[in-house]
Amino acid sequence: MNRIENVLLNYLQTETNHAILLTGDWGSGKTHYIKNVFFEKAKNIKTIGSGAEKNYQPIFVSLFGVKSIDDIKDRIWISLYPLLDNKYAHYGTSILKGIIKSVDVSKLLGKEGLLEGTVDNAGKTAKDINKKAKEKLKFDNLLICLDDLERVNKEYLKEDELLGFINSLVEHDNNKIILIANEDKMDAERFKKIKEKTIGYTLHFEQSFREVFDNFISTYDSTDTFKEFISKQYRIISDIFTKEGQGRVNYRTLKNFISIFGQVYHVIGTQGLGITPLERLKESILIDILKFTLGVCIEFRKGEISYKERQDLEQYETLAISRILGKESQKGSYLIKFIDSYINDDNQYTFYTSIYETVTGGNIFDINRLRQELRKKHHVIDDNIPIHYDIYNKLLEHDYLKLADREYRDLLRKLKNYAEQGLYQIQQYPTILYALMRDDNPLYMSEERLTKQFIRIVNRKKGSHKYHPLLARHFSSDPENPFSKSQQTLINAILKYISKSARKATIPKSKI
Repeated sequence: MNRIENVLLNYLQTETNHAILLTGDWGSGKTHYIKNVFFEKAKNIKTIGSGAEKNYQPIFVSLFGVKSIDDIKDRIWISLYPLLDNKYAHYGTSILKGIIKSVDVSKLLGKEGLLEGTVDNAGKTAKDINKKAKEKLKFDNLLICLDDLERVNKEYLKEDELLGFINSLVEHDNNKIILIANEDKMDAERFKKIKEKTIGYTLHFEQSFREVFDNFISTYDSTDTFKEFISKQYRIISDIFTKEGQGRVNYRTLKNFISIFGQVYHVIGTQGLGITPLERLKESILIDILKFTLGVCIEFRKGEISYKERQDLEQYETLAISRILGKESQKGSYLIKFIDSYINDDNQYTFYTSIYETVTGGNIFDINRLRQELRKKHHVIDDNIPIHYDIYNKLLEHDYLKLADREYRDLLRKLKNYAEQGLYQIQQYPTILYALMRDDNPLYMSEERLTKQFIRIVNRKKGSHKYHPLLARHFSSDPENPFSKSQQTLINAILKYISKSARKATIPKSKI
């Protein structure tokens, strides 16, 4: 951002009679940068012609939907009015509008200060406020930012009027005007006139994702604990936002995500997850919720989903059966694309209704509903996670490498013992095999013998098994990370069974 900042700061410290344009895509962070980063720096800059006695006073005005110059004046006044004594607020909107309408815009920023115009129609009270404004503030130190230039209502506000208004601001006492717009969305002929007569320099706003992220987190109103946590997840968030096919990073989507996830984080932090076993998994749970929240935020902003149109994101089992039977393309499913883009691990996918409805505006966040969803996901029974799943969770958490070597080997032994007892669902056995064999086989077991043992266990569990909805996809071959021969043998045995199970599930009971 040094290039943009340097140009803008130089503009403030140089005598000029033109405006400067900051252009960039919608949602790229232009507005946030000006209001939250640059304005803070501008406040420390001495104004031209003040004898180094005054610093710039930045004000921000959106032109979105304005129909007349008076509309713009109203918005300027609204931006300025908080600078005056609050005791004048009781005079009411009608009086203030009377003042605004009477202002000669050519003298809005004149040497004698704000509102140098006739105010007879506003009466004595209006004159008192006008006098107070002159006594309180001299507006030769204003930096005015006019945002959303491309969103002016051109049916009502003609080019000449807008040009005349902007010129009246920039041609008096070195007043500084920054215009913000998406140049690509401007009417070409309209923009050409404005650019030729008013704009002295055009800045193209571009930020790396790192800059966008850091700028927002640094100015986001939240606790240090949350900022520290979200900063630690930068790589996850960055990878999702910048993944090929996502298009340009939309700053508003990032802001929306941080706001919603921040609320969830705060409620979990203050009210807890309800039971101690879930509290021990809190960081892993938060990361899983973060991915799901971010995915829903992006898709919702893109218009792909809504509160009612969920694109079958919650229809896990229906999708799985149709895919296993060859009725649906594995790559064509919206759910599969969602998991690929935002979750990456099928085993970690959970449709959190509590989060989805919060993001899409269907409901406020309900911590009790989230607790129920987490209990189901983590196999909670009577406020406890069974010991065999507690061990399974520990060994498959994001930070399992933090375990001491002795504890790690001990947990692996217990995992193997519980697996031999048939306590896990059959779709989890390839994952267990992977966990036992990874990191150079810490227990020095025979992979071939263990695989045969697991196949026998899977065969015994057929009657009680409820297959994992995305099992076939989860065990599809990945050229970059191929399964070992033993893993593939176990996977083939499971896939053979679930294919039969899926077909059986689609046959009417009367025909079985």
